[in-house]
Amino acid sequence: MDRENEEVTALYDPYHPAVLRLIYTTVEAAHKFNKWVGLCGELGGEVTAAALLVGLGLDEISMSPIFIPQAKEAIFHLSYEEARKLALKALELPSGQAVRKLLCRN
Repeated sequence: MDRENEEVTALYDPYHPAVLRLIYTTVEAAHKFNKWVGLCGELGGEVTAAALLVGLGLDEISMSPIFIPQAKEAIFHLSYEEARKLALKALELPSGQAVRKLLCRN
């Protein structure tokens, strides 16, 4: 989606469960064939999304170096199982706003 197109900008929500399901499905399919999946883009640099992205099973998350310490801190105290539970719960939510609320509580 063209995030710079003013006519569709309001539709852009990387936290929407449909987008997260696409990431999750991609990761699951790739891992069946022993392929890694990386994410590059704006969402990778959002510290609040770090645990979610790890829980979705991504093998690599690209972000600006300035965000790396904050992202490490955000996931340091979580086990993979906790991150996975968080991600699976996010996939069941009805909206990106609901996902953001879930992430703010954790």
